[in-house]
Amino acid sequence: MREAHPFLTEELGELRLKQRRLLRSIPDWVLDADHLGPAEWKPESVPEGDRALVEMLVRDMIAADPGWSGIEPLLKEWARDTSSSRLAHFVLHEASESPGHNLVSSREVLVKVTNDRAQEATTATTKTIPTELVPAVGSLILMLVWADVLAGDYTDPRLERRWASEAAASSS
Repeated sequence: MREAHPFLTEELGELRLKQRRLLRSIPDWVLDADHLGPAEWKPESVPEGDRALVEMLVRDMIAADPGWSGIEPLLKEWARDTSSSRLAHFVLHEASESPGHNLVSSREVLVKVTNDRAQEATTATTKTIPTELVPAVGSLILMLVWADVLAGDYTDPRLERRWASEAAASSS
């Protein structure tokens, strides 16, 4: 990432990618929950020169799995279902909105397969979190968000929208 920097290493870059994908796989309804969706946070208490170090420590703690293995099956289900629904949304929109020459003969097959996959994801998705897993899910989300805010180069777009909406509501 940055040559000769003690913390901005390729290893940190790989952790960022993996953990950002993990956060992105968490469904919108979970991040929208008032008790799970994190409030906007600014890393002002962390000196600029220490942010990469603290980010690395937070990401290492996430990777070390301090109790999150219990939610791994739920995270895997969410990752599969989130991917399926995002793909379905994209393909179905393009299949119905795009001019015919884009999909020509495969349109019907594409729509059917995508619809089936979206339906499977919709019916399979767990829409509640078992009570005993709520603290682990909440702390994992918070740690992932803290790490990204410390990095300062990426924020999950769903959180950006949530925080903008909260800011607008509090200023009116």
